[in-house]
Amino acid sequence: MKSRRRVNSTVRCDVDVKKNTEIMAQKSFTHEDYVKERESLSKYEQANYDSYERTILTLAAAFLAFSVSFLGLIKKTPAPGVPPTVLTSPNLLVFTWISFASSILFMLVCFLINALAFRAETVKIEDALEEVAALERNNPCARIGFVLYFMSGIAFLLGLTLLLIFCARNIQLF
Repeated sequence: MKSRRRVNSTVRCDVDVKKNTEIMAQKSFTHEDYVKERESLSKYEQANYDSYERTILTLAAAFLAFSVSFLGLIKKTPAPGVPPTVLTSPNLLVFTWISFASSILFMLVCFLINALAFRAETVKIEDALEEVAALERNNPCARIGFVLYFMSGIAFLLGLTLLLIFCARNIQLF
């Protein structure tokens, strides 16, 4: 029930933004419209991305730490006379770390790109005070930010998959 409310409120927010844009296109763009549109951009855009950013960064860092801990459990110093444990597919662990680190790096770069995208949106809204057609301008930073979000998610999922495969191959060492 809780997730249904979130989806409905997101749809409602999208409808409100579209409705505001249509109203602005039909009449002249006033300062009041400018303030409303700027608030909408800040509020909805930021709220939408904040939880995704926190989730990816937290999970990527947590699984990166888990993989190092798992390696520590496997590579304990053996008792005298006991042969040392040999890892199966150690390259998987290296690729796991690269994937998680890439996920974090993509998200950090995305923070910078999103700052540029928000700045471009602000300029677009300010220009719309003079000319309503400015609202139709493209914002390439927003697209790049979306691609970086997507790449961060894919890198995270790849790292998680590789970590699970690595753990499954080496679980018998316990």
